[in-house]
Amino acid sequence: MPNIAPEYLLLLFSQQQWRRPLAIYYILQGKRTVSNLYAGLAYQLLSLYQFLPQLQLADYQRQLKVLVQRGWLVAQDKKMKKTVQGQQHEQEWRQQQLLPTGIDSLHFPKANHYTARLFLATQVISELGYQNRQYYPLMVPERDRIAVKQWLFGQNKATLVATFAQDWQHFLTQLAPQDATFMSFFLSGHAVDRLTIEQVAIRQQTTSFAIFLRQQALIYRLLRQAAQLPMFASLWQPMAPTSILSHSAAQTYQAVLQGTSLQALQQRRHLKASTLTEHLLEAAILMPDFPFDAFFSVDQQQVLADQFQNCPIDQWQFQQLGQSLPFFQFRLYQIQQRRRQHG
Repeated sequence: MPNIAPEYLLLLFSQQQWRRPLAIYYILQGKRTVSNLYAGLAYQLLSLYQFLPQLQLADYQRQLKVLVQRGWLVAQDKKMKKTVQGQQHEQEWRQQQLLPTGIDSLHFPKANHYTARLFLATQVISELGYQNRQYYPLMVPERDRIAVKQWLFGQNKATLVATFAQDWQHFLTQLAPQDATFMSFFLSGHAVDRLTIEQVAIRQQTTSFAIFLRQQALIYRLLRQAAQLPMFASLWQPMAPTSILSHSAAQTYQAVLQGTSLQALQQRRHLKASTLTEHLLEAAILMPDFPFDAFFSVDQQQVLADQFQNCPIDQWQFQQLGQSLPFFQFRLYQIQQRRRQHG
């Protein structure tokens, strides 16, 4: 991954809302805790969960320091907010950049590994089409090289070249011409050498990170269209998550939906009650049809509504409830209102 641009980090902060920079870092890197997921919901950054797993904390903090020194971010009590000057600079920067849309690493995790597999498979299949065995394969992580080799063993060799080419043709023809050309820069094949991100950046007179973002946006677009691209889909399938939830949280959530009580789950799975409620909070953040009303009585909902009706949600404190309700229901109500707020 190229060095992250400080302006890109500026996009992740707000002029109205104080945000925890460490939580944003953990969102980008993919550290899954309910606290980090809730921050992603509150900051509307959940789609970037695990988007930059290789981002180093030292590099991230160094770029934040640059933003503070330039007067674009201000820090207070381990939180940061965008300044007026920062907002102005962001607007000017946006006019000069082609910012990608459609990045969704929450639903399509490990896209960096898929990118490596897709480009290696493209090279190997192209050379196979010319019956050429004398070439240097792309350098990718060993796990991705092994995955591509295993995937190739499972394919129909008689139709592999043609069907894989059809997938590329179908995808590229759906793109704007400039995007199709851009994507082709990164493809290797028989007598065709790909360009590096740095070489494309020089050619297009922009930064390597801008090129990386644009490339990744196209990869996510490809993944969203995978149902129409059977070869690409089969290459992705071993990596595809079975649930947006963590494995343990998914087990808890399904059991509760089927009517199992938390007390019964404690005994069956030998887990603490606090662990099970963390699982449910994760589900409340991530699952679109979470049944919030099943976890509150009418009286409890009224207590929460009365307590916080005139208070901005960023200022809610559990201590305001005294001893009337447990933290689980406070946070659950907060998640519900956040989701309503953001639509």
